[in-house]
Amino acid sequence: MNGADHRDITREKTPVGRIVAWVVASLLLVASAYCLVQSVLLAKTVNRAMEAEPLRMDVDLSKPGRYEGLYHQTYRGAHAGSLIVHLGLAPAGAAADTQPAWNFDGHVELFDAGGKCVFQDDLPASVLEMLLTEDLTAGPTYQVFRIPPALPIGSYKFVLDVRRPAPALAGRKQTIIARYMICELEMMPAFLAGAGAVVFGLTGGIIALVLLVGKARRRRAQKLTKEA
Repeated sequence: MNGADHRDITREKTPVGRIVAWVVASLLLVASAYCLVQSVLLAKTVNRAMEAEPLRMDVDLSKPGRYEGLYHQTYRGAHAGSLIVHLGLAPAGAAADTQPAWNFDGHVELFDAGGKCVFQDDLPASVLEMLLTEDLTAGPTYQVFRIPPALPIGSYKFVLDVRRPAPALAGRKQTIIARYMICELEMMPAFLAGAGAVVFGLTGGIIALVLLVGKARRRRAQKLTKEA
């Protein structure tokens, strides 16, 4: 095999390698774009869930009663759902809410569209001792209990039976609010997708850059050869 034949074989094999490299770089860049889009969408979904209120209903826990409303399940990725009680400002001279002197007993149920009870729980008398936040301009918020987060997406009938009321709450606005309990773990899929976008993008970009630099050098070499 003479030198010319060797150069011909080299020219035949090199383009195949470059084509494969371009395909790999393109796939990596496409994967990067896909991961980036997924990261943004996942982050938006979690952020919406953080602000969502599957249930908001005014109640009066100062006397026995039955309350019904709709619980709208829109997100299943939370590690728990929290039902809280938000109180309006206490009348002048009332005891501080950080050590509440009031309690109530109740029973909560959730029913699906077919009327089947999918969740129920009793509210113990000491349940409102956990102070979540205290807004001096709007009143404090207490956690009542957790609702399983794995309920299928949809609307449910919410029923609250106040069995033993808390008379100390008379005259104050009381609102039952459901929220999703979300922490960094719920954001992990978005973080991982974002990290994948960076890794795939950098790898694909480096491969593409190397190929472009190599192409520029070959063109320059061919030009110099022709000029010679």
